[in-house]
Amino acid sequence: MEYFGASETVNLRLDNATTGTIVGTATSNALGAASAITVTIPAATSNGAHTIYAVGATSAKQGSIAITVALPTISLSSATIVNLPGSTNATLANFGVSETVTFRLDDASTGASLGSSTTTSAGALSAFAITVPAGTSNGSHTVYAVGGTSAKSASIAITVDIASLSLGTTSFATLTGTTTASASNFSATETVTFRLDNSSTGTSLGTTPMSSGAGSRSLTIPTNLTNGAHTVYAIGGTSGKIASAAFTVTAAEATNAAASPLLITNKGGAGSTSRQAEVGDTITVSFDSRLRPASICSGWSDANTTSTQSITTASVVLNGTGTNSTISITGNPTGCTTFNFGTIDLGRSDFTNGANTTFASSTVAWDPVNKQIKITLGTVSGTNNTVRAPNGITATATFTQSANLLSEAGASVSGTWTFSGQTFF
Repeated sequence: MEYFGASETVNLRLDNATTGTIVGTATSNALGAASAITVTIPAATSNGAHTIYAVGATSAKQGSIAITVALPTISLSSATIVNLPGSTNATLANFGVSETVTFRLDDASTGASLGSSTTTSAGALSAFAITVPAGTSNGSHTVYAVGGTSAKSASIAITVDIASLSLGTTSFATLTGTTTASASNFSATETVTFRLDNSSTGTSLGTTPMSSGAGSRSLTIPTNLTNGAHTVYAIGGTSGKIASAAFTVTAAEATNAAASPLLITNKGGAGSTSRQAEVGDTITVSFDSRLRPASICSGWSDANTTSTQSITTASVVLNGTGTNSTISITGNPTGCTTFNFGTIDLGRSDFTNGANTTFASSTVAWDPVNKQIKITLGTVSGTNNTVRAPNGITATATFTQSANLLSEAGASVSGTWTFSGQTFF
């Protein structure tokens, strides 16, 4: 600066010659000039155009110069994270040209990386998705954006505000089961829906209103769950918050018995074969533990664990239209509002002439003592079963169980049931 009074104090002020913040001070020489004056722009100064005024304390002379503040900036599409991991979009300006910017959580140097991207030729970045990781604590946090080349940095505060869920009982040896779900940190007065194993499409376990963001209710864990880990989700109807809690099913499953899990026999008894499905032939499926009888026929009692329960109105179909002949039970026999069994693939296609044979009035029995389902073929409809499989054939029959069959403990039925031999029926 020059043309000020000789040897006078010159104050440099920001944006107003009289009241602006003093950002530097100098003493002019005998010629009224000064150089290399350090000017410090305050941290709170906004980006954009500003003016520095130089004002002589004695002469009242003044001069001015325009400056531009272009600090790096960051903004977020949402500064509140309600689910973890949770994403928000970051927009940057005034970073280095085409440099890599890394986003970090809570520490500009060592914080967890939330992602990185490259700025444009203007040093900007628009709507880049950053992800706040699972495990981040509720409360206030800071997101830093750090330029890899320029070392410029910007920061912004975020709030993590996730809901929580706990279960009173987390392990089930039998199904159905009950547990108390306690939810908190949801929005006040919103309704929370509880779902099983999927927060969007899982079976609904019920709903409950939140009082001041918290609430609880009793949940029924249904039958037909596989053993192992499962999850209950609590979903806020208004806030969109999702909380989860894990539980484990250890119920005893029913699987195939070690010996003769599937047996197809001729009505003539051991050693008797005709290679032709006919009235009186039997199919026996053995299990290593008892089933719930009502999961086979809804009319049967689960309380009966000692005596055989049976029906005599089943329609057993020998299907010859596929690659292999199959045996299944169609519809719901009289006395069973619902009926579940499965399908037996006979491993060959030559047990019928290519069409279907129905064995009406077949008997299906559940024997809890021997843990067996036994089917006895009834009246034949038509003559499609007159084909005899070739003598000496070798085939393996396989039983695929219905997903609705349940063990006595309430777990699903799993395993592989096969019967191999030279002849069936």
